[in-house]
Amino acid sequence: MRLAITTTCTRALPVLQSWVAHHRRMGVSHFYVFLDDASELAAHQALWLAGVDFIPSDGELGQQWRQHSAWPLFGQYVNSQYYARQGLNTALAIDRARAKGFDWLIHIDLDELMVLAEGLGSLQELLAAHRSQDAVHFHNHEAVPEAWHVENYFQEVSLFKKSPFLLTPAQQALAQRSFGDQYFLAYLNGKSALNLRRQGRAGEGPHSFANCPAYARAEEAWVLHYTHCGFNWFAEKYQLLARSTSRWLDVEHDSQLPFMTAARAASASGSIHALTRLYQQRLIEQGGLPQRLPSLLESGLLFRSHLPRLKQL
Repeated sequence: MRLAITTTCTRALPVLQSWVAHHRRMGVSHFYVFLDDASELAAHQALWLAGVDFIPSDGELGQQWRQHSAWPLFGQYVNSQYYARQGLNTALAIDRARAKGFDWLIHIDLDELMVLAEGLGSLQELLAAHRSQDAVHFHNHEAVPEAWHVENYFQEVSLFKKSPFLLTPAQQALAQRSFGDQYFLAYLNGKSALNLRRQGRAGEGPHSFANCPAYARAEEAWVLHYTHCGFNWFAEKYQLLARSTSRWLDVEHDSQLPFMTAARAASASGSIHALTRLYQQRLIEQGGLPQRLPSLLESGLLFRSHLPRLKQL
């Protein structure tokens, strides 16, 4: 069984090698990495990563977008919305992976890692058990930063909030008391793998695929989401987002994620004080951390995930 991963990214060099190495260890053999900034192509190619296709967002890719059946859905938004370019890139990756005979394609971001339950050998083993399904969905856990500067969050961050969908009633109550309505600051609806032997295709968003009536949920694997880890990454992300639209296609995106709205506004204000205060209060000190960390770990609401150190490729 052959597995591939696709992602769309920018400014990923500090973590890219670790991201690729981790997923190779899990059984992924090929990567379709779409570079939203075409000027980054040479730096990425200089890494000489075998099994990684770097596809720059240039005129050639734009022509492929316009010729694809997904263009009517995403085309009018491609210049103003990152998510539209991400959707088109995923559609192209599905076609490329199918043409090369891959069995499954996973769509995750460069601040995400797939992890397996203890005792499960590989992603191939997990997905083989779901070969009759069109797609498989995975819950996600959200990282909690404990430092101001983070270079490689895969190596430096180990603290996570447990998925809201996996909490016991007692943990749900504790999450509400500790974090209020903003337990997760980013998305909470997981990511998916597509069975390329069936008829699924890219959906309207990055979390699931379309034309997949047989959609299974895997409890043996999860996505670790290293969002907002390090003020350096946080500030850079929202400098980019502050200059772009807050919509996802025709839907107001930020209204569903209040923290994103606040961070975008703080960055757009040009006040470094507003941005640093937001990072301190909503990330470093969220839920009463760090003082309440021991009790939150004991409850199981928060947990540690220590990944093996990854050698450079």
